[in-house]
Amino acid sequence: MKLAALKERTYQTWLIDYLIDDPETPVQTATTDLAFKSVIRDRFGDLRRKATWEAAFATIEAKSMYDHFDERHFLIEHNFIEFPEQYGYNEYVPQILEQFLQLKGGMECIVSGLQSVLKNGLFATTKPAILNFLQLGYQVAKRLELEQAFSSAMADSLPLLTASAA
Repeated sequence: MKLAALKERTYQTWLIDYLIDDPETPVQTATTDLAFKSVIRDRFGDLRRKATWEAAFATIEAKSMYDHFDERHFLIEHNFIEFPEQYGYNEYVPQILEQFLQLKGGMECIVSGLQSVLKNGLFATTKPAILNFLQLGYQVAKRLELEQAFSSAMADSLPLLTASAA
């Protein structure tokens, strides 16, 4: 994703929380909203660096998904698989997942979402996409030194995984 698109996508995601709290918030752009730029600068660093915007987007997107998406089955299928591909931010899914897993209860959301998908079937995606996401989940959990917890949490799903892969 190009830097300008990344900034705008980050702004749109950030704005959701502000519009919920105050519907009168004026909608601007990522380059003109001074409050937004101040938050990004204070929390993530130099606004001229793409790495700043990547970190901001991953963090804000993960928090928004966590706060606003109650249906865990669709959290996996839509928010982590379908939407990133559809809206062009697939390359940031590992960072978003990393931020999501660090939220209190984040791993439980991911695990229960995966279990729901494996148990109830697919609505919007494919088995290989789910299996790829499961593998990504393990890799990210390992990087965060949470692989034991992730593996243990997914252990109950092993029969479901075996059945869905067949």
